[in-house]
Amino acid sequence: MTGWFWGVVSSRNHTFPYNLIKSIYKDAAHEEEEPHEESYIETNYESPKFIQHQIQNANNIYTFVKNNPIAFRNHLKNLILLPKNITNIIELEENEFPKHQIRRRVPGNSKIFKATYYGISHFGILEKSIDNIPTGIDKQKKLLVYHQGHGANPYNSDSFLRLKEMFKEKNYDVLSLSMTGLCFNDRQKIWFPVSFTTPKKSIIYNFNPKMSHVHAIYRYFHDEQLPNISPIALMLSGNYYIINHIIRQYDEVIMIGISGGGWYTSMLSSLIPEIQNSYSFAGSIPKAYRIDNSSIGDWEQTYASIWNDYDYWHFYLLSLFDELGDQKRNHYLIYNNEDPTSFSNPAAKNFNDLVGSLSISGFKSSVLKNDEHVIDIGFVEDVILK
Repeated sequence: MTGWFWGVVSSRNHTFPYNLIKSIYKDAAHEEEEPHEESYIETNYESPKFIQHQIQNANNIYTFVKNNPIAFRNHLKNLILLPKNITNIIELEENEFPKHQIRRRVPGNSKIFKATYYGISHFGILEKSIDNIPTGIDKQKKLLVYHQGHGANPYNSDSFLRLKEMFKEKNYDVLSLSMTGLCFNDRQKIWFPVSFTTPKKSIIYNFNPKMSHVHAIYRYFHDEQLPNISPIALMLSGNYYIINHIIRQYDEVIMIGISGGGWYTSMLSSLIPEIQNSYSFAGSIPKAYRIDNSSIGDWEQTYASIWNDYDYWHFYLLSLFDELGDQKRNHYLIYNNEDPTSFSNPAAKNFNDLVGSLSISGFKSSVLKNDEHVIDIGFVEDVILK
């Protein structure tokens, strides 16, 4: 007991060099374990048996999706989206947008949309392209859907501000969105039905606004009136319905997302066939390539129950098929080779090699030389806006 008491007191008061010991231990572990672990991963990613298994798995899922993409899309919608009749979409005046959400003034030619279900809201800002379009410029109505990740609000991000001006100069309107509980959508007094019992009995639970960004809380969602809806629907439905609310007025639609926004790009483009081209930057990777990335991402990316039945392959490949079931769309996955946050090499390289070997029309990937967790502007200029 004396030893235990001394240990607790000395630790709390930093009278014993615990941090130094921890540092020495970590350095030793790093020297002994990390090279072995990395070598193990690289060896297995490059194993002929592993590669062959992944090719077979991808082709099987492709055959499954291609067999009836319309039915599969409808099945997913019924599973991971809330019904339209419980989602309210309204257009806001600029002064109604929560002031804490944004530092820079939204341009006057913008529209602000709000999607609400239960006590959860999602905001989207639609900014119109330049008014004076030079003669000869394509007059088609075009839309860029931009989805931010965990970082700054789009309008507080220099990267987004540069990106949107590039697209506006090409006559694109720009719709910007954020993740559930983050950026545009943070600090909400949220509530929704939950269940902690078996059999499931719903109760309304009010969450502290500081918890809105903690996506793991959404796993408790259960509405007795909607027993078959996956909790991941709380993450997807708001932005899905905002996009759907405006998308049919456009001739061409593309979607770009970074990080968690890249995740949304793959998920939503699979459910919205009017999005002709979608580009996910550092957003996701199939389960087999997460061996060295197993802790990356919030609950919805890794631990949601839907991943017990499906893989990201299902959503990537469904993003290739249009509303008639024809394979006429494109889905592009982009990774940074030394990304400090997610999906870097060796996983990115080996997955990219596999995608190249599949030769599935419209399905592409790239690994860029980049040590930042960003959308590469050069790639946007050379590939997307060429």
